[in-house]
Amino acid sequence: MNLKTLPIIPLLAAAGLCSCQSSYDASKIPAASHPTDGELMVKAVNDPIEPVNRASFALTEGLFDYVLYPAAKGYKWLIPEPGRKNISNFGANITYPVRLVNNSLQWQWSESWTETKRFGINTTEGVLGLYDPATAKYSLRASKEDLGQTFGKWGWNSQMYLFIPVLGPSSERDALGMFGDSYLNPVSYVESPYNYVSKGFLGFNELSIHADTIHNFLVENYDPYELSRLLYSAAREAAISNYAHDSTSSDGAETQTLRAIFAKPSNPDFKMQCIDDSAVIEGWKQELPYSLWLQPEPAPLMVQLPGLGSFRKGNMDLALAELAYEEGYSVLIFSNTFNWEFMTSAPQGYAPGYVNRDMELLREAYQAIMIDAEATYGADHFQQRSLSGMSMGAWYTLNLAADLKHRGTDHLVDNVIAINPPVNLLDSLGALDLLYRAPYQNGDMDRAKQTIDSAIAKAFISASMGLTPTSDLPFTNTEASYLIGLNFRLTLHEAIIAGAFNEELSVFGSKGALYKDMEALSFDDYYKKIAVMVNERQGVTEKDIQESVNLENRSEQLKQVKGLHLVLSDNDFLLNPKELNWLKTTFAGKTTVFEQGGHLGELWRPELQAAIREQLRKNYNNK
Repeated sequence: MNLKTLPIIPLLAAAGLCSCQSSYDASKIPAASHPTDGELMVKAVNDPIEPVNRASFALTEGLFDYVLYPAAKGYKWLIPEPGRKNISNFGANITYPVRLVNNSLQWQWSESWTETKRFGINTTEGVLGLYDPATAKYSLRASKEDLGQTFGKWGWNSQMYLFIPVLGPSSERDALGMFGDSYLNPVSYVESPYNYVSKGFLGFNELSIHADTIHNFLVENYDPYELSRLLYSAAREAAISNYAHDSTSSDGAETQTLRAIFAKPSNPDFKMQCIDDSAVIEGWKQELPYSLWLQPEPAPLMVQLPGLGSFRKGNMDLALAELAYEEGYSVLIFSNTFNWEFMTSAPQGYAPGYVNRDMELLREAYQAIMIDAEATYGADHFQQRSLSGMSMGAWYTLNLAADLKHRGTDHLVDNVIAINPPVNLLDSLGALDLLYRAPYQNGDMDRAKQTIDSAIAKAFISASMGLTPTSDLPFTNTEASYLIGLNFRLTLHEAIIAGAFNEELSVFGSKGALYKDMEALSFDDYYKKIAVMVNERQGVTEKDIQESVNLENRSEQLKQVKGLHLVLSDNDFLLNPKELNWLKTTFAGKTTVFEQGGHLGELWRPELQAAIREQLRKNYNNK
């Protein structure tokens, strides 16, 4: 698509007329206890015309949802994956001049020669570029340079973020670069209108390859606009620096934890096989969505609680749900209490963290969902009831099991599986704060930023290399710590905004100032300055909260829970040695313990999945 045809000028003109701003009550944001945390946050390109960009994003999202995504699904049905891959290879091969010229303009002569060899091999041996033997056979990887990167290498830092309709994230620098690159694209010189048709077809083919990923990104995130701006900015900076990074790596608990990304369902279509619905809950702001994988015949039901901030269809949760489904269970999942979907549905003024209140809402959610599901599919369709969860979801699972025992209603749940539960939630969230600050542990901010840049670069390199679960990961423990901490820090900020500010933010208004004000807020700040304040209005003291978050205070009830099984890691950094020993001794004979894996890093392993399957079968046979 020729950039000259895009409505950039009208959008820029509209920016001067747009005064749409989102006002918010800044008094709701407490002072950060560690102001330097804000400096450790990944920086996005400045967004002075945010309302216009958000309007453009909304337009593109609507076009994608109602036109492009349905068309892409039909196209994928018509053209099998190998054919779409061949077309993608052809499109990449024909744009060789773009990469050759930009590598040369950056004085990257080795990369220019590599691109030339790739073009020669793929054009001949690869049948006009339909195949990519340069990568598969000769290990010659493409260097994806463009004019925007060249400008960046020459010292032009992006000053203004642009969301270009249909094309997506860009900046004034990269938009001009895209315009220049169009003159290096041989397709541009095909006679009109065939040049536009050819570019459109190649672009649509590329979209079809990533359509499901884009759809999931839009559906599963509270503010996909802001997250896409952040990811775009980080990716472009890493590309301009040619992914410069520290070459050292480690294999500690933090690095092992990153292997959790390999935990995903074996069936790529499993995610789409669920029934998505929502339940009305009295006193809640809106209906709570849930996902149900329903067995065709009456079967046991596994109610699965996701980890901290997790959406109900995250890959790790899907991996666990698939295990249960394959063992004959129907599976029910709704999002974690810290997830935006739960926060925007929950009663007004709710702040997760006081366990008694959390469990009250979890019970309400479960009961309402079951009423809804039983009314639709029949009460007899759901037999034995089990609870499972991982990380914070496992912690909630154990709390609920103890609470049901305390209430004398433990007959409502027959079996419980908890994977890598923390013991004291406050201590565990404090550990996440320390992970985020790991690059700054020596008090040198310049060195910290170098570590962060290296971590981000390695993350993008890893994403492009097609790593397998047994591949060596390139991260140091400090880099891995930061990436884990960053992920959960972004989750925290999203949860706070969804819970406290959602109703006062306009759809297209600027939210940049709010995100800026939130940058340095930690989990410790959330608990001490938000959760305590909110719950004190209900007569709950800080001491009440501190007592509620410690599983050891429910020790007696937990010892009496039948059908309970835990999966633990000896090097889980969310557990101190005393807590790990407490879990092992309290639940002696009810644990499967792995020596390695950090926190959830072993979930992909066949050995761990086999242990979970064994417990599922045992529970199923005892139904």
